[in-house]
Amino acid sequence: MNLSFHIAFRYLFSKKNRTAINIITFISLIGITVGTASLILVLSVFNGFESLIKNIYDDVNPDYLITKKNFQSFSTDSINYDKILEIVDCNEITEIYDRKVLIQSIDNENKIRNEFGILRGINKIYSNKVGYLEKFINKGQNIISKGLCIIGSGLANSMLLNPDIELKKIDVFVPNKNMQFNSLKKNNFFSKTRLLVSGTFYTNTDIDNKLIITSMDFFENSEYSNQISSIEVRTKIKNSNNKESLIKIFGNNFLIKNKYEQQNFLYRILKTEKLIIYIILTFILAVGSFNIISSIIMTILEKKHDINLLWNLGGQSSSIKNIFIIQGFLISLFGAIFGIIIGLTICFIQEKFGLIKLGNPDAFIISYYPIKIKIIDIISVVFTVIFLGSLISIIPTNLVNYFTKKLNN
Repeated sequence: MNLSFHIAFRYLFSKKNRTAINIITFISLIGITVGTASLILVLSVFNGFESLIKNIYDDVNPDYLITKKNFQSFSTDSINYDKILEIVDCNEITEIYDRKVLIQSIDNENKIRNEFGILRGINKIYSNKVGYLEKFINKGQNIISKGLCIIGSGLANSMLLNPDIELKKIDVFVPNKNMQFNSLKKNNFFSKTRLLVSGTFYTNTDIDNKLIITSMDFFENSEYSNQISSIEVRTKIKNSNNKESLIKIFGNNFLIKNKYEQQNFLYRILKTEKLIIYIILTFILAVGSFNIISSIIMTILEKKHDINLLWNLGGQSSSIKNIFIIQGFLISLFGAIFGIIIGLTICFIQEKFGLIKLGNPDAFIISYYPIKIKIIDIISVVFTVIFLGSLISIIPTNLVNYFTKKLNN
């Protein structure tokens, strides 16, 4: 094997009698280098977007979201919060009640503006720090109490609300739970309550366009009192593994989701897209690697005399074939190495300077393509490139069998 490797190495770098062989070998090397660099770049960009989305939702989503499996509201009487605090090292425990509502306001031109949204009543059971929403307040103040609310910036913009300039009231129409159709009594459908908008928040997620947050006191003395739709638990240690402990506390009737599971559909889409792109680029790389076949065939034809000599010296057909398989392996290996160097260099430059922009900077969270390099991606790319190159190299080596058979005859 060492002799085969030595001969293959010499064949690859020695001067060929035919210039075309050098050119085809060089083209093969360039094709694999470009394919490898492209794989590294594209996978790093997908990793960057995935990391960006995780960072966005990291502060918005609680560490654990607890709901009923049928997603119905439930009573708080049976919840043992002391048990949760005993087992889980919590920063915050909050009761949540969400209800779809119609909101109405009057703008400066006395025009009525209507929007649908989700009214969220919150009740902090336990907290040892400033609420997570404080960092997202972009206008006004984070005051959530009876009669006061904060709303998403997208919803505020559509209703022309700006708490920095003027505190405005909004009318919130909440559907009655047991409403009955009666054309003479419109009040059967909704209960109307007025709230003062104290501030707006901007999280860069979809909740900015639909969420209104107020105190749970909003639902006091109503048909929704003593009911919640979910419980949010925020822990002191990120990525803490407390799910099993919470399942034991709440039982099988409750659904407990960690941060990843709350955005499971979004992460699955990202991973699926990444896999599809990986397969497409691998296919393109495989097509480009077929230049190796031409390079090896022409090398075999040029080295007929050497094959004859090795055969007469007692060399086995398999050993002679290994020389050219190793040659294909070396082309793939060097192509992979050069591709990784080029790919990582471009990644580091992009990460530091953000040279490749995303188009309209106002339409995206960031103005350039994000980058995150993962070792596992580099390993998988190297393995894929070398495997494809070695596999393709087997095809033209059957020509060696043809020459050895002629020698036998």
